[in-house]
Amino acid sequence: MKKKRGRRARAPQPTAKQHSPGHRRELSKREYIQAENAKRHRRQRKRRQRLVVLLLLLFVLASAVVITSAVFFKITSVQVAGDTGRYSADQVIGTSGIVSGDNMFSFKAGEVEHAIESAFPYIEHVKVKRKLPSVVEISVEQAQPSRAFMDSNGTYTLVSESGKVLETGAGKPEGALEILGISFQDISAGQYLDTSVLPDLNTLSQITDALAEWGIEGSRAIDLTDKFNIKIQYNERVSISIGSISQISYKIKFAKYILDNGLKENETVVIDASTPGQAVVKPVDTSSISSQAASQPEANSSSSS
Repeated sequence: MKKKRGRRARAPQPTAKQHSPGHRRELSKREYIQAENAKRHRRQRKRRQRLVVLLLLLFVLASAVVITSAVFFKITSVQVAGDTGRYSADQVIGTSGIVSGDNMFSFKAGEVEHAIESAFPYIEHVKVKRKLPSVVEISVEQAQPSRAFMDSNGTYTLVSESGKVLETGAGKPEGALEILGISFQDISAGQYLDTSVLPDLNTLSQITDALAEWGIEGSRAIDLTDKFNIKIQYNERVSISIGSISQISYKIKFAKYILDNGLKENETVVIDASTPGQAVVKPVDTSSISSQAASQPEANSSSSS
């Protein structure tokens, strides 16, 4: 007797609406927007959390710095280093406003430096240093008169090499370069010369730079009274006439050659370097040389010739 063979069950075939395993169902437009919004909100929440943590950390650090400074950085000593000249160390410290017991970071060094330089004309290049944990050092340099500008009344305004006005209505100190033909108005000790207000200072700087360039040192006076007939009193025997400021370095070069090679011992002369490219030596009568200005020797030389 034969057995009937049964039919094998077939696996259902996926319809159009069914998806095979591993296949990601496509989101509708609405679902996609909702998902993206959720992601954005999560990112924003994380950023806010990080920001809060960072602000808390900064607050803790700032508080620690303030507490540490208040407790550990008390000033115990204020010292003055350098030559204060005519002023005492106590005067400098008093003007600084820095007091023992204050916090090391309770003042601005630049403001203290400016206050000291303004109060004491003969002090310059002030530097305030904090030496942790508790010492403040004020280093200073004594200013020296480098130039003496003759006033209309015969007194002098003394100025340092850096351009700081040290004193007005003073006598001429030994060794300072005498300047004639530049006068100041409404200027006081402690200020710095402003070349933008006084263009003649630029002319003076060009002359001194040219002298330094060619190694001419120790000049006694520069007369800028006539800007087209500028004169330099080199020493008690020699003066240099350079005319205008035009081609000043070239003119000084020829004057330097004469100083090194063209003068006799103890000879009193005017070196006329007013024409670029040449220098002429003019002997003068020693009995008529003015010891004050550089303009007098050449006037006498022209009358003798």
